[in-house]
Amino acid sequence: MPHWLQLMLESLPSLLWAALIFTVPLTLLSFVLALTVGLGAALGRLFGPKPLVALVRFYVWIFRGTPLLVQLFLI
Repeated sequence: MPHWLQLMLESLPSLLWAALIFTVPLTLLSFVLALTVGLGAALGRLFGPKPLVALVRFYVWIFRGTPLLVQLFLI
């Protein structure tokens, strides 16, 4: 077995574990943030004053009307 392959197979579990430790909290944080923003926007659109309803409609219009790649470039 080549040395580079043996080195890769030995270090792969630790690299995957490090990636998992980073990815899971980031995923949970983004889920909570998206849920908060989405629920706030939905409640604002249903029960909010007219300026808030207009702001939420504009927010939804922007995110529905632009391609996902453009939205990713804006981040």
